[in-house]
Amino acid sequence: GNILISGGTVIASGDDYSAAIGGGDSGSCGNITITSGVTSVTATAGGFTSKIGAGFYGSCGTVTIEDPSKVTQN
Repeated sequence: GNILISGGTVIASGDDYSAAIGGGDSGSCGNITITSGVTSVTATAGGFTSKIGAGFYGSCGTVTIEDPSKVTQN
């Protein structure tokens, strides 16, 4: 399904094969939207995958980040 983050502070972590926000290893997700209403988002994941989006061998829809200054991807 779709993922909507519209407020607050989010700290999310994945691993080498799964995204912090989005799909896992060989998994899928819909569109991901992070609105400008968030205070901050920190997404941390390993080397084989996106921090926000698809996991290893996975797929996701469109990733939209309305205010990139509020998002940190490690």
